[in-house]
Amino acid sequence: MGKKSYSIFIPIFLFIIFDISALSLNIWISDSLTKSTTAINLAGRQRMLSQRISKALLLLHHQAETSAIHQNTKNELRHSLNLFEQTLTAFWEGGSTLDGDHQPIVIPAIDSAQARIHLAEGRQLWLIFSPPIKHALDTKPPSAEAYAQALLITQKHNIELLKIMNQLTLSIEYQATEHIELLRLIQSSLLVCALFNFIYIIRRLVGNTKLVNANNQALNSLFDSIETSIIIYNKKGGILFSNQAANELFKYPDGIPVNITITDILNLNSASQMGYCRTGITFQAHVESQKIMFKNEQSIICTIYDITQQTEKEAKLTKLAFNDPLTGLANRLLFHERLQQEIRHSKRQFSCLAVLFIDLDGFKDINDQLGHDAGDQVLKSVGQRLLQCCREDDTVARMGGDEFTLILTSINHAKAAEKVAEQILTQLHKSLLIQGQAVQISGSIGISLYPKDHEEADLLIKYADMAMYAAKKAGKNRYTLATNLLAKEQEKMP
Repeated sequence: MGKKSYSIFIPIFLFIIFDISALSLNIWISDSLTKSTTAINLAGRQRMLSQRISKALLLLHHQAETSAIHQNTKNELRHSLNLFEQTLTAFWEGGSTLDGDHQPIVIPAIDSAQARIHLAEGRQLWLIFSPPIKHALDTKPPSAEAYAQALLITQKHNIELLKIMNQLTLSIEYQATEHIELLRLIQSSLLVCALFNFIYIIRRLVGNTKLVNANNQALNSLFDSIETSIIIYNKKGGILFSNQAANELFKYPDGIPVNITITDILNLNSASQMGYCRTGITFQAHVESQKIMFKNEQSIICTIYDITQQTEKEAKLTKLAFNDPLTGLANRLLFHERLQQEIRHSKRQFSCLAVLFIDLDGFKDINDQLGHDAGDQVLKSVGQRLLQCCREDDTVARMGGDEFTLILTSINHAKAAEKVAEQILTQLHKSLLIQGQAVQISGSIGISLYPKDHEEADLLIKYADMAMYAAKKAGKNRYTLATNLLAKEQEKMP
């Protein structure tokens, strides 16, 4: 064999390198998705923690200092404060914090320039935000004036802190998207290079019949050593060649029979490419095709990848990022995004919407007496009852703990939101059979209206939360309109 004969192995070697590189990128992409999802979830949790800190301060300001509830609220505030600061430091320097299941997790420092700008703003604001709260917690004996001062600082800066944390989340999402798109572009380029290399190999081999016949066994062994599934078929769909990887993928250990056509084993519809195995198993496929001449016949060569696991993992990661794992409802991040979308839609359509903030009454007693498994069953049942009270276009979300939120779209009047709130109160008050016991809960609901109460998503949530606490303070198992609270606040103003 001359130098020209040996030169064919250079593109073959490159093809193997491209193929291995593409497979390695698949693993890298999956790992990047996992890390990005973790960072996005933690950034979203920072917003929740800032809300929780404000809520705890408000409760401490109004609770009796000697009550057990006061101490529990104080412990919750201290935990939220420490967890927010720990996560903020981990984002900046890299280090350990707690994930959504309160398990230790080590995260790298955020390296996006834009995200670090928002992070620096958040750290600067935190230096103003946190000291008064820590001082109030550490003051002995407890000082109402210290709590009042901490609450004043919190109310002054909480919205700004929420906005910064929201911008941080969006920056992390944008960086993750850019990173994944770059990796996919590199992966596609490698696959295209691998395909062109393979086409070059085929053309070189079929260009010399004698050389093909002389090296047929070596060539088949080479293709069989390639992990990528390769099939060549003619215009009629008849399969002319399949390597060992393709035979194993489609469960034909002795090779794909000649009476099998390409449409028998592959659905080449670009919208939904599927593979069909001899055993009846189907899998999601990614197919790349190119026209070639094979054995003096116009043919098509295709490489087939089983992407079922990758697709399932991406779908699972997406669900983890945007859905509450316990109830299956939208989580805080998805709720906030949908609320912003619905506000933009309402602004274009000159329509109204309502935000309902629901906190369960009596849930803590069930959790304490029957255990967390019983509490989880209650939360799942509440999620289903809330869905039954809403339309298909509305959004139901679990914000965390026993707090739920709803977006009621395209409502004509506050009465429509009040009617839904009454339905929810009725449904929540019905007995639940948990672990063989009938348990009773109720709910306190706050309602804010767009655009009547405000036009910003964060403030609509805040006002609904305030109205919910007013309902709870008024005796629970009722709803309160933020509109009425805001009107009273304006009346108090000089």
